[in-house]
Amino acid sequence: MPDDSTTTIRPEIINYYTHDYDEAARFATSTASAASMLEFVRIQELLRLWLPTPPATILDIGGGPGAHARWLKDDGYTVRLIDPVPRHVDQARARGIDASLGDARHLDEPDHSYDAVLLLGPLYHLTERADRVRALQEAVRTARPDAPVAVAAMNRYSHFLDQAVKHSLTSTDLLSATTDTMHTGAYDLPGLGFTTSYFHTVNELRDELATAGLSTVSLYGTEGPGYWILKTIEKASKVRISRDSAEFASALAAARLADTQQDLLAMTAHLLAITTAPPEGPRR
Repeated sequence: MPDDSTTTIRPEIINYYTHDYDEAARFATSTASAASMLEFVRIQELLRLWLPTPPATILDIGGGPGAHARWLKDDGYTVRLIDPVPRHVDQARARGIDASLGDARHLDEPDHSYDAVLLLGPLYHLTERADRVRALQEAVRTARPDAPVAVAAMNRYSHFLDQAVKHSLTSTDLLSATTDTMHTGAYDLPGLGFTTSYFHTVNELRDELATAGLSTVSLYGTEGPGYWILKTIEKASKVRISRDSAEFASALAAARLADTQQDLLAMTAHLLAITTAPPEGPRR
């Protein structure tokens, strides 16, 4: 993918991750909230259930500054990272990761060339269904037959729950905007702490995966309902909760238990779908 690939990404998204928000700090041990670390720990343990034994090759599409690529590399995998944000690519390279600019919808990677493929960010910011399906098809195209494919999405109700934790629903404007996002999935509220994005329902995510040829899917609520408890405690106390605390251990146990009850998927912040690429290759 040529270095001008960022022109296909909405400019406010590039600007957000370049100037307004440091994605590298989200999972950093010294700066991450307990809620963010819960997401990180859960993604680690769920991926390790599915990934082939190292050494194996992994394509990390939309891998940001390399939070997951780094531990995967430490585990012995060969990781290639693609991201549309130049800052993220520079940060990943500084961590010793093989990283390049690219668009999840148009990958410059060979067919059936990776032992596992991760799509843990792009669906967050692709607001059109056709673009999301195209990104999923590209992930399938680059995966070897029967290779694990992991896909993350933001849960449709997570924006509502986040605003409730922040006590923002007392604002008429935010209540209206939050209601719109719950109904449509679309979020486009500049200046309110995030950038243009999309929130999935469970059924919608399953449908898009099936359209891309991924019909037999294990769907997890990444953080589970305890995520919101951790956020509430940290907001009220203004003190970071340790990963060694009873509160964190309880939230992690709740997330694992919630995996057995699909109705609880609506209570998580992020959805994580893991499946295997079809043996016959991607649908078109």
